[in-house]
Amino acid sequence: AYLDDALTSGGSQSTGSNLGTSAGFTSTTDNWWDSTAQARPVAAGAGASAAQAHARGKISVDMRLPLIEKAGPLVMAHPRRIFTNAHAYHINSVSINSDQETFISADDLRVNLWHLNHGGVGFNIIDIKPGNMEELSEVITAAEFHPSHCNLLMHSSSKGVVKLVDLRVSALCEGWAKEFEEPEDPTTRDSFFSEIITSISDVKFSPDGRYILTRDYMNLKLWDINMEREPVLCVPVHEHLRSRLCDLYENDCVFDKFQCAFSHDGGSIITGSYNGLFESYATRDGTCAAIEASVDFISGVSGRLHYSAQALAASLIAGSSVQELVDPTRRIMHLHADPENQVSAVASGPALYIYHA
Repeated sequence: AYLDDALTSGGSQSTGSNLGTSAGFTSTTDNWWDSTAQARPVAAGAGASAAQAHARGKISVDMRLPLIEKAGPLVMAHPRRIFTNAHAYHINSVSINSDQETFISADDLRVNLWHLNHGGVGFNIIDIKPGNMEELSEVITAAEFHPSHCNLLMHSSSKGVVKLVDLRVSALCEGWAKEFEEPEDPTTRDSFFSEIITSISDVKFSPDGRYILTRDYMNLKLWDINMEREPVLCVPVHEHLRSRLCDLYENDCVFDKFQCAFSHDGGSIITGSYNGLFESYATRDGTCAAIEASVDFISGVSGRLHYSAQALAASLIAGSSVQELVDPTRRIMHLHADPENQVSAVASGPALYIYHA
């Protein structure tokens, strides 16, 4: 309610019932969207008969007039405020601060801080652009504010590093308070794919702010914010694909960016994969539960409804051809966990699935 009041002040009034606000970004511009519900009139059936028209004072013999009926609310969105002219590259993440007054937006080279009530004024707090672009060795892949400490934020890089930044230290954050990086595996150090598969595609704070969750192409890693040396849990999500990286590289699948999320209580971590595979892991011991995001799976037609998590992953990932893996309608790259309930939204190609644990 506080956020909605802050955004409403000085803005235009919307019609219909207010459903809330949301943050979004299109290319290099941030937008705050206001969702409203409005009645949607539609023509019902074949329309009114001649007798009905005559009863309404319209004299007609053969004419049939359409009846107008309410077909339920139509959700519409329009931008309340636009934040622009601060990014030269595509925005990869947006995060609202716990103070409910500011937010950050990040692209490949910069992170900007914005105030919700001042759309035209942004402040650059992180800039990794070198003087000579040929010296560029990494890019920013994601950024997020701490859920309770308004002065803390983190950003991840294409080198597999997560940096925790304290805004109280300096206005331009050229350093960092903590750096989370796992020692490189000597067996894969010289691999052609080592840099590609270690690039972090998503990063999340746990609801209590104690843990950090990262997702790269091969693994899902859980870090304790007080322990920088190594993750407390590492889940090999795509270990089945290590021997097929060449084929996936030829189809550009090795560059896919998968999201991750915490459950509302922080007891589980979730992520997606290929062929409709959606997995949830317990943060305590990494115990896995898996679901195939498809109607055939839920109805039992696929025959995999009672598979264990390991068997389902083996069937959908290891047992699939490259053509099946590269199917864009079966990739689960985008997902979101409800912050208050055990509900998750999973996007599989053009379809959206809602799961309740």
